[in-house]
Amino acid sequence: MKRGEMVLLAIGVLVIGLFLWLGNRSSRLNLTGQWVGFRKMDAKEGADPSIVKTLTKVELRILPNRRFSLFERGLPKRGRVDYSEDRATLEITELAGKGMETQPEHVRDEYGPIEVIPQKDGSLLYRDPKLMEPPVFLRRSKV
Repeated sequence: MKRGEMVLLAIGVLVIGLFLWLGNRSSRLNLTGQWVGFRKMDAKEGADPSIVKTLTKVELRILPNRRFSLFERGLPKRGRVDYSEDRATLEITELAGKGMETQPEHVRDEYGPIEVIPQKDGSLLYRDPKLMEPPVFLRRSKV
């Protein structure tokens, strides 16, 4: 192969690589930001409204480095975000300031991956498959 042909081949490979890289970047979801929603809950008569609000609030912050912090059911959680074509999966690595590996087995079993699915109206459907409760719709919040 002549030098000129090698240069053209190298340029072609670089152009194809660039298009593939740009295509992968544009198809990835960008859910970075602060999201807030509230679970539906029938509070008992006489329940303290501030406690009810704390227990029903779902506050999710997705960071650009594929990490997240979550406040749900009165507990802080942290972890890793894994993106797929149409959703993100939240993998909890820390619960109430302690690594999941240090939690008892029954606690680790209770906190599985959480799905976050973008909706057409701009909200996120927050679904925890381990909980037998309806999903929560989260709205983007100003920090």
